[in-house]
Amino acid sequence: QGSSNYIVLTGKDGSDKPGKNGLSEEVVNNIKNIVYSNLQSAKEELRREVNSIKDYTIGKFNEKVDMATAAINSVKSEMEERDAELSLKLERAETSMAIAAELFDLIAVELAKVINGDISEADINSAKTYALGRHQMLAQTADQISTYYMRDYITTGTFEPMTEAPKMIDGIDKSTIVSLAREFMQSGISGLAAVGNMNKSVVDELWSRVLGAI
Repeated sequence: QGSSNYIVLTGKDGSDKPGKNGLSEEVVNNIKNIVYSNLQSAKEELRREVNSIKDYTIGKFNEKVDMATAAINSVKSEMEERDAELSLKLERAETSMAIAAELFDLIAVELAKVINGDISEADINSAKTYALGRHQMLAQTADQISTYYMRDYITTGTFEPMTEAPKMIDGIDKSTIVSLAREFMQSGISGLAAVGNMNKSVVDELWSRVLGAI
């Protein structure tokens, strides 16, 4: 209006009365509504972006958690399997040791009987029958016969005819067995060897059961 610095916008009601900011009240309200609407749109857009980022982050985090959980469960399962395997091996080892102890106690008892001359004729005949059968099995092939002679020659430097073995076996008696057993034990040449992965203390403990009984 003339030289006035106000910019006058006419509202819907035709009012051209300027407000304190130089705009009509209706125009000011329209501007406010537009600004508010834009702010709300921007706020909603920001909220969606924040939620999207949050969902993505949570999804990635859950994915990592799932992967870590799977890895932990896998390791746990493997450890449980190893524990079960070790427990089984330990149980078998304990069982084997118990059986071995009983066996060596029996060996000690029987060996003590031999040394003390507590041998029945039935036991002697059984041993002679076993020795004769074993000798016959060793003479079934040329290779076995060759090994028989080679072994004797290497250890004694002499040959003992295989045909003489049955006579020697038949000539074994109680006094021969007792005398040989006592000579062996009194010589101090004795020991126990174990085949396999076994602690020496276990072998020594088993052998002490034999020595302690004789």
